[in-house]
Amino acid sequence: MRFIDDVRGMSGFLLLLIVFLNCPAFVACQTRRESVAASLKQCQQLLDKDDVIAANECFGKAIVANPQSAAEISKAAENSILDKCVELLEKKKNYEQAIVCFEGLSVLLPDKSSVFIYLAESYYKYNKAIDNKTDESLASAEEAIKKAIRLRPESAIAHETYGRILEQKGDLQGALKGHQEAVKLQPKDNLYLMGLAMIQDKMGNTNEAIASYQQALKIESNYELALYFLGNLYAKTGETDKAIETLDKLFELVPNYDEKTKQTLKSLKEKRDLEKTKKSKTKAAGNNRNK
Repeated sequence: MRFIDDVRGMSGFLLLLIVFLNCPAFVACQTRRESVAASLKQCQQLLDKDDVIAANECFGKAIVANPQSAAEISKAAENSILDKCVELLEKKKNYEQAIVCFEGLSVLLPDKSSVFIYLAESYYKYNKAIDNKTDESLASAEEAIKKAIRLRPESAIAHETYGRILEQKGDLQGALKGHQEAVKLQPKDNLYLMGLAMIQDKMGNTNEAIASYQQALKIESNYELALYFLGNLYAKTGETDKAIETLDKLFELVPNYDEKTKQTLKSLKEKRDLEKTKKSKTKAAGNNRNK
């Protein structure tokens, strides 16, 4: 009897399932899924052809046509288009196409801070490439990075990017604040410490720059870039022994670092040896006079 009751119960469930599968609501839902899948496939095909403009438009139209699936489509767009945009920016260095790509993506993902950071970076690198501080691309970069910071104020990379953009504009004081904020948010990340040290050095804040480079080396004692800049800064300020010690360590790590720095180190050692020789001669002459 129990077996018969179980079969009857199962039959009732199957009957309900069959009715549901044939109801208009299910059919409509299934049709929508198929429509979304077809749209995503079409958008991906456009991306595969590197047609990012058409792909962005494709994803946008898919969202309009399928508002119930907007989150799913936006996620697909983020995963697919973002990789393509980053490739244009970082690998292909096609900054104009990267700008177009990220501008389109920012419409699809208006609350995604990382999209606006990349957009700002694209405008910034484009401006660096054309070397024109008055070009509107720099203003666009600033606008994009401000949006990124509003969306995610705790983002260190956003503040660091803002610092570089302001430096490119010639606003060194504003750039300094951007880099300081980045270090405040991520004090143990050498990317931000190096950015801060470089802007401090550029502003003539030598002691602060030295302290920042030294802090970077406390975090990573064999950090080549910090050794290079600190050694050259010591040389510039006349601290010959410290410069030699720092650059010697650099060449211990990387024997063929670069020829210019190798010549700098050679000159520093010649200068040190010459000063030692002069001191020895002066001391000897003094001793002779006292005899």
